[in-house]
Amino acid sequence: MNDRLPPLSPSWSTLLPGAAALTLVAVAVGLHLGSPTGLWAQGQLQPGAFKAISLDADSDGLPDLLEEVLWLDPDQADSDGDGWSDSEELARASDPKDRQSRPKGDDPIGVGVEGYSTNGSVHVVLAIYQRGGLGSDHLFDLVATAMGREFRLRPRTYLPFTHVEVVSGKVSPDTVHLLDIRLPGDLFERCGAISFAVIGAHADSNVVTHADALNVTMSGGTPYSVGLTTGGQYAQGGGSPASAPTKADPSTLFAPLAPREIPYSGSGTGKICVQKNRIVGAGGGALVLEVTAGSCEDGDGVCATNCRASAGSTNAVVDPLTLIGG
Repeated sequence: MNDRLPPLSPSWSTLLPGAAALTLVAVAVGLHLGSPTGLWAQGQLQPGAFKAISLDADSDGLPDLLEEVLWLDPDQADSDGDGWSDSEELARASDPKDRQSRPKGDDPIGVGVEGYSTNGSVHVVLAIYQRGGLGSDHLFDLVATAMGREFRLRPRTYLPFTHVEVVSGKVSPDTVHLLDIRLPGDLFERCGAISFAVIGAHADSNVVTHADALNVTMSGGTPYSVGLTTGGQYAQGGGSPASAPTKADPSTLFAPLAPREIPYSGSGTGKICVQKNRIVGAGGGALVLEVTAGSCEDGDGVCATNCRASAGSTNAVVDPLTLIGG
């Protein structure tokens, strides 16, 4: 298998001269799914547009490597056995590891974003749900933020290294579209951290109704996700943005994006790094957090080896709630 990333477009080349110049990012991808002039109608986003880097043993649309990162069962399309596939739950703000967590029945769309790393690359995986299949009444954007400045990443920039899968929802003809975008690891090395938010908005009003975020930071040359949490049973992946409100001293989950090296043994059987933080800055929907302590707690994942040593570091974290309604 050829694991090399396809050549970067000129848009990427202008991004990468150095960290000082690379102060990012509002990546308005503008998927416009289903609109007459949208990418799907033009045939630019088709299943298998770029060869998948990972197998998908259970055919739920999620790469096995991502399921390992999220502590899901790569051999079962519905890890928690609640009747909804893992991919649909990730797209509909539900936890695919919790049988009591179910998608809301009245939401016509849903969005989710997760990530994993492999072979020097970071993969950003978008999950987009639409009731009744593709329609033109909603628009979907991907927004990336880093180092306080922004640029626009156009679809032609990432399509050459995006793998697309389309799977059926629990109810026909509902669909879940999964975009696995493969990005060069040195981009994150230069930035230090990049946040990605996938946003769903009404086409007529442009009002954002759904959002989810993935915050990626580099530590010791390894990519990690940093996600807001309110405590309780800690888990990577899934969960509604509404379950992670901004608060005075938020906690975060600090988790490696590398696939786990131990067999799946069920939800709640691992450890995960929980960081205590204090807010030292904010702006543009992002919080700048200084880690005051880190500890390994029971949860779904593998605790980062540098969990306790992360105290004193800072992370920029996008809160999806700040993106909704604006």
